[in-house]
Amino acid sequence: DVVTDPGDISNLVFPDDLNGYDFGAAPIKPWSRPATLVVAAAVGYSADVFEIFVGTLRQHYGGDALLIVAKDPPPEILSVLEKNRVFYREYFGDNASGQGVAIWARFNIERFKFYREVCQEYDYCMALDFRDSVFQGNPFGYLR
Repeated sequence: DVVTDPGDISNLVFPDDLNGYDFGAAPIKPWSRPATLVVAAAVGYSADVFEIFVGTLRQHYGGDALLIVAKDPPPEILSVLEKNRVFYREYFGDNASGQGVAIWARFNIERFKFYREVCQEYDYCMALDFRDSVFQGNPFGYLR
C-alpha cells in the first residue's frame, strides 16, 4: 500500500529480506556465505608436517579442507585428519619419494587436474603448497 498520510508512516513494516533485481530485472538470489575450499597435495610428509598445516588452518578456518595423501596413509596421519575434520583422497600411485622423476612428474600433473575437478564445486578454492604453508588468519577472511 502507498502511504499518503505522514501520520501512517509509523505503521510501516519493512520485510527482512528485500527482493533484488539485476539491471535486466532478473531476480537476484539473496547473498549467502560462499562455499570455500582449501586444497593441497600432502604426499610423502610426516604427521608432524600435517599437524602444522592442518592445525594452523583449523585455528582460523572452519570451512572445507581436502588433502591428497599417499596411498594407505599411516594411522597417525589419519588421526590428524580426523581430529581436524579434513577430508582426504588417496593418491592412486605409490608414495612419490624414492620412485624416480617420472612418478613425481606424473603426480604433479595429476594433482592439478584433481584441483580443477574439486574446485568446481565451490565458489572459492585455494590450492596451496602443503609443506610451506602456515595460517595466521582465515584464508578467506577477505570475503566478509
